This record gives sequence, C-alpha cells and structure tokens, in this order.
Amino acid sequence: MAPILTDLGANPLNPKCNLKQVSYVVPDARWSDHSGGGQSQNLGLGPDWVGNIVNAVGNDPNNCGYWNNTIILITWDDWGGWYDHVPPFSATGYIGSGNGNGQQYVYGFRVPLLVVSPYTLPVVDGPQSNFTCTGTTYCHDFGSILLFIEDNFGLSPGGIGDPHYPYADYFAPDFSSPLGDFINTDTAQSAPNITVQHDPSFFINYSGQPMDPDNDADE
Repeated sequence: MAPILTDLGANPLNPKCNLKQVSYVVPDARWSDHSGGGQSQNLGLGPDWVGNIVNAVGNDPNNCGYWNNTIILITWDDWGGWYDHVPPFSATGYIGSGNGNGQQYVYGFRVPLLVVSPYTLPVVDGPQSNFTCTGTTYCHDFGSILLFIEDNFGLSPGGIGDPHYPYADYFAPDFSSPLGDFINTDTAQSAPNITVQHDPSFFINYSGQPMDPDNDADE
C-alpha cells in the first residue's frame, strides 16, 4: 500500500533500501489533504503520511544512509479553497513553445513548498520569515522542481520536460542554482524527528482499496 516507505527501509517485514534517485510520491485519497468528503474521504492523515516519510529518511531505520544525500520537496497540487491575500502573478504575454500555450499558462493562489534536507537553511523569525513568498521574493514555480532535478543530475535543459519552464525561479534570479535560496551545502543539519500518531506499519499494512487523490469529479 505504501511502497515508498518500504523503499526507504521502514518496513520491518521487508527490510531493504531501494529508493530511486528521483521519486514522485502521491498519497492515497484518504491522506491526501483534500478538504471535505466526496471521493477524497479524507481521514486527516496527511500530516502523519508526510511525517513518516521524513522520519524514514532522517531516522534511517534500516541504515540506508539517505539523509545526508536526500532532499524532500513537499508541495500541493492546488490551493484547497483557502484564502490568500496575495494577488496571483500574471503570466500575460508569455507565448512559449507550441501554438501560444502561454494564453493558458496562468497562476492562481499560492501553495506551500516545504524543503526538507540536511542542507536547508533554517527558518528564522517564525512564519513571516525570510522564506515567505510575498509575490516578489522566495516564490517558485512547479517548473522549479523540474529545473532542480535537471541541474542536480546534470541533465540538459528540457531533459525531463518542456525546456522553457517559463517562470521557474522567476522570483529568485539572484541564485545560480534552482531553489538555491533554500539550500546551503556548507553546513549539514541533523534530521528532525516528527511526532506522528500512526507509525509506518499503519500505511504499509492498510488493507483498503487505493483511491485516487484527485477529486475533480466531485466539483
């Protein structure tokens, strides 16, 4: 049910270290953080799900050694219907490649990006810290994640997708590497220990049928 936790060595019945160099992790609908009921049937387990993944990387139950060379990027695919006081950035004027697809390339409300790694710069001064995306600083595009992967593994631009990523790192032009405003490789931080109500075995052994977290059909 939760192969990522097994790949991270957190399954005592199947101990192994099998994490791929790049892994996209999508939750079951029951712990997807989608608000409300309907198809999502949210059980409120999203924080436990994410916490177990971070703990498996950081606490290293099977001595896989992932913490010192892993970055975990946690984000959401939409804003969830919650209030955001910052007007969306306008992408008007971008034409891009392929029949003027810039007319469809628009921004909505902001979604969080959590960067978890031994080299993430510490947050200071609470939630209104130097990492708050205000519309002019510390704002990134989903394409920034693709750009980071390409840069980290030495792939040519567009090696895993559209070569333009038109607004990837648009608001962080002073950094030489994608997502560089979050990372400092000079100092390694120790792994966090996140308190969870359900340990990895809950997700690994969950017997329900998998459910798609995308509840667009309910809207």
